[in-house]
Amino acid sequence: PCPLGWYKEGGGGESCIQCPSLMTTNAVASFSKLACICIAGTFEHPEITAQVQQQTAPQAAAIARYCEECAAGSFKGQVGANACTLCPHGSYGKLGGQVACRECAAGSYQSSVGATSCTGCPSRYHVTRDVGGLLDVTASTSPLACTCREGFVGPAGHLIAPDGSRECVGCRAGWFKSAASIGTDSGECLPCAASSFMPFTGSTACASCPNGSMPGPRNRGGAGNGGAVTCTACTAGKYSRSSFASS
Repeated sequence: PCPLGWYKEGGGGESCIQCPSLMTTNAVASFSKLACICIAGTFEHPEITAQVQQQTAPQAAAIARYCEECAAGSFKGQVGANACTLCPHGSYGKLGGQVACRECAAGSYQSSVGATSCTGCPSRYHVTRDVGGLLDVTASTSPLACTCREGFVGPAGHLIAPDGSRECVGCRAGWFKSAASIGTDSGECLPCAASSFMPFTGSTACASCPNGSMPGPRNRGGAGNGGAVTCTACTAGKYSRSSFASS
């Protein structure tokens, strides 16, 4: 029998004939050119098909069809004459002739249908995360899905914070933020606990002072009391037992 994409008209020893470009068959052992249909990622173009049929002999016009690749930003996952479908929100189709659209990668989004690319979050400190703020997610559909990553605070997406800023800013030394912001909340840095310190900005956790030392002066900038940024050695006659650990 003829394989997929081939057909044979009539019986006997005739050779199988390959379907026209961008066409295939639904099954093996096809016995007519009518069995040739558009492959996945293409559609039957009605206007051009009509023109081809007008230029074809009457007895062959019924089987003269023209398939064309789906345009970039659209797809078609099955064979047949069906029309192509625009890529949904949160996805894109960079090239034509696609059988499926690609999801926007983590750190990007697409709020329109029929897109050929995704838009990156405003800065490298913005991420797209799950409701817990810890796991990266793909196929985001809104710029508001871009929130400040752990260790940073600021407005979501392309919003403007009350202070006029647009960027994510690292937590000050002595402060930390363990997960990405949720929703349109700018997020909040928390001060290191009384027994811990953090000398760096943009931190996701604080650490305990090593044995023989204790947290130094606290960074009190901003609202509330901040955490220590250094550790100081215990004074004569005193000691401390601790090891580095997340606060």
